[in-house]
Amino acid sequence: MTNTDQSTQSQLGDLVVAIELELKQLGLWSEKKPSAMALRSQVPFAADQMTFEQWLQFKFLPQIQQMITANQSLSFRSNILPMAQHSFQQHGASVKRLLNLIQTFDELSIIMTIQTTDE
Repeated sequence: MTNTDQSTQSQLGDLVVAIELELKQLGLWSEKKPSAMALRSQVPFAADQMTFEQWLQFKFLPQIQQMITANQSLSFRSNILPMAQHSFQQHGASVKRLLNLIQTFDELSIIMTIQTTDE
């Protein structure tokens, strides 16, 4: 892994932590884990089984954290901002920082996929 890859990986880890903290600060962090069936959902964002914030907490963020721990590069473009904007629209300005963090994550995922393809 190059220094650029490590730097990007570090930024990714920082974003995962920041998104988690922001979800907690907004009161969107759940203490109750969804059912095993909900976690196995194949529907995008598991929208048939859980809220978007639950999907972030129980599926997306752990998957990204697992990739970071395994020193794997992100091999897909995230593009979750549109769903986040839709899901959190009723929260108004209070979710501005969360949406900015998610946008930064999406942008970083593009950089990482370009780096992966260039190797």
